[in-house]
Amino acid sequence: MTDPRSQSDRPTGKASESPQAKVNVVEVDPVTLFAIVAALLIVPVFLAGFFFQ
Repeated sequence: MTDPRSQSDRPTGKASESPQAKVNVVEVDPVTLFAIVAALLIVPVFLAGFFFQ
């Protein structure tokens, strides 16, 4: 019979994926980040101009 502790000591799928998630961190240029934030703030105002004309 197998030892039940040996099965619990195995890393699960989530535990084995967590180091990969930390490795795949993407560094974003501050100018690009500012452009994305500005676009997300302007788009609702732009759409509201069509709805409330």
